[in-house]
This record gives sequence, C-alpha cells and structure tokens, in this order.
Amino acid sequence: MAKLFFISSISIFLLFFLSACNSSYRMVEKEGTTQYYNVAYGHHKKHKMDVFTPSSVDSAKPIVLLIHGGSWKKGDKVMLRPVQKMLLKNGFSTVNINYRLINKKIGLSEQLQDIGSSVVKSDSILNLSTNHPYILLGESAGGQLAMLYGYHHNEKVNKIISLSGPTNLADKAYTKSVKSIFAIPVLNKLTKSNFKRRGIIPLAYKEASPYVNVTNIPTLLIHGVNDWYVNKRQAYLMDSVLLKKGVPHRLVMIKWGGHISRLNPFLRNKFVYPAIKEWVNNKN
Repeated sequence: MAKLFFISSISIFLLFFLSACNSSYRMVEKEGTTQYYNVAYGHHKKHKMDVFTPSSVDSAKPIVLLIHGGSWKKGDKVMLRPVQKMLLKNGFSTVNINYRLINKKIGLSEQLQDIGSSVVKSDSILNLSTNHPYILLGESAGGQLAMLYGYHHNEKVNKIISLSGPTNLADKAYTKSVKSIFAIPVLNKLTKSNFKRRGIIPLAYKEASPYVNVTNIPTLLIHGVNDWYVNKRQAYLMDSVLLKKGVPHRLVMIKWGGHISRLNPFLRNKFVYPAIKEWVNNKN
C-alpha cells in the first residue's frame, strides 16, 4: 500500500487550483486537522465533496466516504457533518459527498457513477494508490447507494456501513402500502421504471435492492426497531442474506430507534457512534 501523504504538503497548490475552478472552495486548518470544503470532483453543480484529514495520517487506515440520505431526491452532505467530525476525531480521513439527485434524466446509475467519480478524485487529492481501501458509510437512501456500489467494487471498498438503509425496493408489503403513493414515483425515477402500484413489480426494483447484490464485503447494519420509513424487516432480510452467504457482518437493532436513530442524542452516543467506531477500527 502506497504511503498516504499529508495533505498540507500540497495545500498551496490545491488552494490555487481549486479556487480557480470553484469560488466556493475553501480550506480550513483547525486543531491540527486540514478540512477542504466544496472540492469539485466533476462538472455538475452537485459534484462537490468535503475532505477532512487528521494531523497524523495513518497510511494503513481506509478512507471513509460518506453518502447522505434524502430519498435520492434531496439532501446534502452537511447532513452527515457530525459523523464526519466524529470520524476525524478518531483519526480517520473522510470524504463527504454531494451527488446528483434524481429527476427525469438522473437515476440510480448516475448516482452510482458519482460515487465512483468521487473516489477517483479522492485518490488523486490524497495521493493514494489505486488499491487504497475505502469504507462506505451511507444513511437512509445513502445506505442503499453505499451497499449497491460497495458490493460491486470490492477492489476499492473493504467495508460498508448502512444507517437505516433500504435493502429491498421490491418489498410487496411496502409497494402496496399507503406510503407507496409517495414512494412509487420516487422509485420509478430512481430505477427509470413506470410502475403504477398494480401488477408485477418491475425487475429494476429488485436489481436495485442491496439484498440481491451481496458480495463478500463486511457490512454493518444499524436500524431502528420503530423505523416508520424503512421497516425493520428490511434490516432482518439483509441480515439473513449476509448470514447465509457467510459475509462478515453485524446487525445493530436499536430498540427505541426510529428512522435515522443518530438524530437522537442518547441513541447516537449509546448505540450508533460506538458501533461505527468499533466497525471502522475492527480488522475484519
């Protein structure tokens, strides 16, 4: 594994180059850390990422790439800023990305492309070898994206963390529920389908479901028992598939947790952050 060079050694060059490309780009050196905001990794306005590095970079540690939620149609990297800061305090370099949101032209394939583009740019900025490992951490819809991308890129991804991520988009109990009135139009845009809540669920829904894409990437699932948006059965399904395939994994079901349990300070400090820290530091 190539040595990970401390970003400060190239900060002057980056400041000049990136500022010329993007007026919102800025660099902050704080308490021995270097924090880059709104680094462009593509040409779309959503192709921006924040890169945080600790003062003493351990070249053996993977980079943690954060993928926000928001039903694939909204959201921003700032939503995962607390997680990014927590990981920075624990000595991890992190990349927190925005990505293109779904519309009539942008769907799942484009969002997965954006994750790949951000990894390539991160490798370049951090002067990493092409095989330097990443941990993907996604929340809600970002959890689905993290799992889907990670399971198909084991050359780069060595761990996945899903916080309240959906695992089965073709769940009949969900597609026929009242919630589906609002969800089906979103899933249709995501998968570029034309499902009308009746008849056969499109194959694209199943193909976009992490549970049918599992490969041997260690996976941490954190889910609330009382999740009203992504039912707990989605986490249990994923757990059973990972177990059957012999994939190293852990399922953390939070008894009092709803959707995105980390927003509750007690649950965050008692369950969510300890599980994340244990997983990223574990050598499995």
